[in-house]
Amino acid sequence: MILSGIPEGALLEILSLVPAYDLILRCRLVCSLWRDIIDSPALWKKKCQRDGLVSKLSQRIPPDWRMFCFFHLKKKNLLKNSCASEGFQHWNIEENSGDEWKIEQLPGAHGQPFPDEKVKDYFVTSYGMCLKSQLIDLEAEGYPGHWMDAMQPDIVIRDWYAARHDCGSMYVLDVQLLSKEKTIIEGFLPDQIFIEQWSDAKWSQIEHRFKNYGPGVRYILFRHGGKDTQFWAGWYGIRVTNSSILIDPGDLSTYGDKTETFGYVLILILMIYFVLYHIEEVRSRSLCEIGTTNMWAPYSLKRNLINNPWALDDFNGWTIKENGGDKWKIEDMPGGLGEEIPNPFVTKYFVTSYRSCKKSQLINLKNEGFSDDIMDNFQPSIVITDWFAGRRDCGCEYELLIQLLSKDKKTLHEFHPKPVVLPEGSNSQWKHITHTFSNYGPGVRYIYFEHGGKDTKTWAGWYGVRVTNSSVIIMI
Repeated sequence: MILSGIPEGALLEILSLVPAYDLILRCRLVCSLWRDIIDSPALWKKKCQRDGLVSKLSQRIPPDWRMFCFFHLKKKNLLKNSCASEGFQHWNIEENSGDEWKIEQLPGAHGQPFPDEKVKDYFVTSYGMCLKSQLIDLEAEGYPGHWMDAMQPDIVIRDWYAARHDCGSMYVLDVQLLSKEKTIIEGFLPDQIFIEQWSDAKWSQIEHRFKNYGPGVRYILFRHGGKDTQFWAGWYGIRVTNSSILIDPGDLSTYGDKTETFGYVLILILMIYFVLYHIEEVRSRSLCEIGTTNMWAPYSLKRNLINNPWALDDFNGWTIKENGGDKWKIEDMPGGLGEEIPNPFVTKYFVTSYRSCKKSQLINLKNEGFSDDIMDNFQPSIVITDWFAGRRDCGCEYELLIQLLSKDKKTLHEFHPKPVVLPEGSNSQWKHITHTFSNYGPGVRYIYFEHGGKDTKTWAGWYGVRVTNSSVIIMI
């Protein structure tokens, strides 16, 4: 085996160049040596240095280098619709006095431009108190409780506010870190800010960073608003926009101290392509060919047999069975009026249209390394998982069909649940369906996977069900 001659130090250098999700979901499955290297703090420290997340001269050490890396990869604004581009969606209106909340375009009457030209709109209050809020579920956003407790990353709150030039106003902000039971662990409640009439109307930012808040934080409550101070009918109160909550593991970087030359980096890149080229050679071997004492066997077989489950390679690997309406399409997560999937590595999905769209894969078990003897004598469990979601503004229908087939492609066993209908106005969160085939008897040689659906409103475009992260795993 050509891979066995590469020193562990060289492998660590090579693997540190691989994207994080490929390390966990692909490279880690190759063999026990690669698994141990990828599980080591040294690999993730090296990767953080290469990605510019930490200086080689830094004296600070995070509790877990891998978590530190993934917290940076996941970094995003957890507040949805922070710039009023989707009306009041995702916001809970707690108080709506006077002439109620309203959305206006920047710069607004007697206002100033916003520092970021990408921000086009703002929320504006009236002469009675107006408050709105969002409750962020950290687990649902991809931050597991044990990660939050172990790392306790900084939680950075930012909000922008401004007044009209011709009217005074008042601004309030309240942020709470909550436990699983939604009891307050720590809070930020600054004094009310009063802006006098005839101010310069420039936008101001308020920022707070939660640190060392202890274990147990599972939710973040963000609440802001205000009113005008002269009780004028209309919308003369405080204006707010571009609010943000970021989970920040900290900055350990000092840029400009990289010592690798261009030639050294180029050599490493060539080496990684050389090594990864042989992964499929290893994976394609059957258990009988490898032998039960070979360390590659358990890691090469237990893997996802679906090719291109995350739409990273267009429609390669898939057979389009039905392509109705405006046909299948690939979109970036979370998509219009959608939600992020809990898996932070999944960045794309397949989406259907207003007529039935279905696609499939036929898995040849022998080609995937599962010999007839393994399938007939051991009958390992076959676990099927598929993820699907709809848009908030349109209903959709999802379908799934799984068949275990014989050598002649006759159906031996089948899983064909009733179509799942997601009504208009649903929360658009990703859902998954799982089925396990066990004790299915001898003769299984192929697995047929088919899924898809459509929207239920027959709207032109891509308003149908979304699917991604499909998997077929044989539990060797």
